[in-house]
Amino acid sequence: MKQHSLGQAARAAGISLDYINVNGEKEAISDETLQALLAVMDDPQDAKKSPLPPVAVFSGSGKRQLTPQGSGVYRWQLQTEKGKQHSGELTAGEPFTLPGPLAQGYHQLTLSKGKKSWQTRLIVAPRRCYLPPALEAGEKRWGALVQLYTVRSEQNWGIGDFGDLDQLLVQLAERGGDFVGLNPLHALYPASAGFASPYSPSSRRWLNVIYIDVSQVADFQQSAAAQKWWNSARTRKALTKAREAELVDYEAVMALKLAALRHAWAHFQTRDSQSEEHQSWAAFVHEGGDSLRYQAAYDGIQLERRADKAQQGGWPAWPEGWRNSQLPEVQQWCAQHEEEIAFWQWLQWLAQQQFSGCWTHSQALGMSVGLYRDLAVGVAEGSAETWHDPELYRLKASVGAPPDRLGPLGQNWGLPPMDPHVMKARGYQPFIDMLRANMRDCGALRIDHVMSLLRLWWVPAGETADKGAYVAYPVNDLLGILALESHRLRCMVIGEDLGTVPQEIVSLLRKSGVFSWKVLWFEQEKG
Repeated sequence: MKQHSLGQAARAAGISLDYINVNGEKEAISDETLQALLAVMDDPQDAKKSPLPPVAVFSGSGKRQLTPQGSGVYRWQLQTEKGKQHSGELTAGEPFTLPGPLAQGYHQLTLSKGKKSWQTRLIVAPRRCYLPPALEAGEKRWGALVQLYTVRSEQNWGIGDFGDLDQLLVQLAERGGDFVGLNPLHALYPASAGFASPYSPSSRRWLNVIYIDVSQVADFQQSAAAQKWWNSARTRKALTKAREAELVDYEAVMALKLAALRHAWAHFQTRDSQSEEHQSWAAFVHEGGDSLRYQAAYDGIQLERRADKAQQGGWPAWPEGWRNSQLPEVQQWCAQHEEEIAFWQWLQWLAQQQFSGCWTHSQALGMSVGLYRDLAVGVAEGSAETWHDPELYRLKASVGAPPDRLGPLGQNWGLPPMDPHVMKARGYQPFIDMLRANMRDCGALRIDHVMSLLRLWWVPAGETADKGAYVAYPVNDLLGILALESHRLRCMVIGEDLGTVPQEIVSLLRKSGVFSWKVLWFEQEKG
């Protein structure tokens, strides 16, 4: 590819041709890096054949216009989120003003000509994110930031759990505190519990089941088999050892909890299918859809393969026929292991029930923020998300940071990036789903490395981090959706903006009502 056309192709794909290095100087990206990143990116061709983009986001109360491409006259039909319909005709190449007033939310615009039709998702968003009334009024609130896994109590099994979180809320509220801030609670790897970094999750949509407070589970308390196991000398010895360990013994704690929860699951299955608990679980499974099903299947398959040490890194180390959730061998396993899948779905339901209970309690205690969650910047390569949806992630690249004084070769975090072109082609649904999963049952969400809304440093597979380049993301669209979901779920937003952050994103964040995240040590002034 010639130099000129290479640069054009890179710019069209959103790849920056240079960046400002640690010395404040402009540094060019090599042709080799541009070619490598172009090779791994996806730019859906279907979107280019449509008269309108697959999605359009409108923030604030400005004019809402689109200019369809092509030629001639189109018939248009707009269906609002609440089911109301508008229709008419428009001419290609001329600005088309959306019928108003169009409420905030998700609407569908369809253009048609002859037998052909094209759809565009219209998203109408507020200009700024939600803010609790107390903070809107200028009041100040304080709380405690906690790494939940470090909490020890007489009740837990060697790791902090949702029962401890509930007690923390009570103790903090008694002292006038308004929230408990948490590490990411994303789903990890029950079959490889020692791989415990909350910033390299298996999924950002589901919870880490190690945080389930087993003692709160009614089916554990009511199961004779569970209580016999619980009171056995062997269990008591293993529990004492886990509790007394200086560091969290993830493998031991997970083994104990899974053994206990297997007994509880057996008891749950004896319940009447019309019982309130059974109905709640069934609704949760239905709502979770394929995302929950394949998260559960992935956990089950990983556990089955745990004996093979070489395959503990997740699906990239599995035989080829198992490296995608839709492959025949995986589908056959799922058909033969429906009960195992149901068990892991049930664990997710338990975790969500307990976490939701903490949130409800925080509101009853009068906390305006209550729970403050943390959203990791991505998922690990060997994650359930990349296994189930490889099209969304660029698996031949990973994200990180360019060279700086602390890391002369830059940083490579080993997290495959979401492809912005695929996100847009899907009407940003993956981003929306992720926000909803993390904004539910909390009053604040911290977004780790918030600069990812504007750009991410992509590193081609097999290269060191200094061989990367910035790839642009549709920041205005993403901020609009962030504000919309923030209001719908009444969840304020905090952006982790430490380090080298371009002024462009700082200004956009402030205008969008996203709070800055500061470390007190760096904020002190000399006396």
